[in-house]
Amino acid sequence: MGSALLVMDFQAGFLDLFDDPSGVVDRTAAVLAAAREAGRAVVHLRVAFPPGGSPVPAANRMFGQQFRGRMIEGSADVAVPEALAPRAGEPVVTRRRTGPFAGSDLAPVLRGLGVDALVLAGVAAGGVVASTVCAAADEDLALNVLSDAVDDPDPGLHAALVGSLFPQHARVVTSGEHLASGS
Repeated sequence: MGSALLVMDFQAGFLDLFDDPSGVVDRTAAVLAAAREAGRAVVHLRVAFPPGGSPVPAANRMFGQQFRGRMIEGSADVAVPEALAPRAGEPVVTRRRTGPFAGSDLAPVLRGLGVDALVLAGVAAGGVVASTVCAAADEDLALNVLSDAVDDPDPGLHAALVGSLFPQHARVVTSGEHLASGS
């Protein structure tokens, strides 16, 4: 079994919520480059809704209200910075809910890669990252959260999650510590 780097939601529609996302993008790009160079598995997780597809019910506060009409396949909202763009052979898993496993192909992709551990980088900490930490722990996956390669538009929420919630389920390290460990 092995580990995979899971690169989550580095899309314009989410990055636009940050004053300056360049730091988290740059740190993630460094981790991504190292994973590729080492031949480690990389999986990209993203949100995209089909054009003209059925709307998400308004009861879903995230995608049925806050992002209603956004994150449409082919729109500028789903664009990924070039530094984090998937390469040929790297799986891209599309989801339509906050949870990474809900209605997506993430579980079979990870099984197919023989993954039993994940290294997490993504935005936003209060959305996909928190959901992934909890759901992946329930899937009995070993987890490493890169504290400075995840971010949230709310710095207080980011600090609370990295300091309190994530350590309950995962090893929390900086991207520099992760790179220095060679894992």
